[in-house]
Amino acid sequence: MNLDRTESSGWVWITVRITLSYFDVCPNWQIAYERLAQALVITGREDLVIELVLVTSEEEAVALGFAGSPTIYLDGVDPFAQETPRSGLSCRLYWTPEGVGGAPSVDQLTSTSASSSCSRRRSGTVLSVPE
Repeated sequence: MNLDRTESSGWVWITVRITLSYFDVCPNWQIAYERLAQALVITGREDLVIELVLVTSEEEAVALGFAGSPTIYLDGVDPFAQETPRSGLSCRLYWTPEGVGGAPSVDQLTSTSASSSCSRRRSGTVLSVPE
C-alpha cells in the first residue's frame, strides 16, 4: 500500500493495487468485476483501478498460484484464500451469505476492501463507508 495524499482534514488516502485474475471460459469474472466496482463506489474509492489479468494456460495458472476464476488480489494478497490452496484453470466458488456463488457478494467485498485499507483511514481506524 502506498500513501497517496493527505487532505487538510487529516484523512490519508491509501492506494491499493486491485487485481482480478480470470480465464475467459468462466463467466463469473464479469460478475466479480461489477461487484468490485460497486464495492469501490460504496467505500468512496472509485478512484482505484481494477487491473484485469487473463490467465491463458494451466501452466500459467500453476505458476501464478491461480485459485480459479475469478481470483481477486488486494496488493497481491487473495483475501478469500482457502487454507488448502489449489491452482488451475477452473471456475472458483465462494461462500456468500446467499450460499455458494461464483463471486463474492458486494457486502463481502466492501468488508474486505475496508479491512484491506481500500477506504480512508484516520487515527488507524478503517472506515468502510466515508462520511
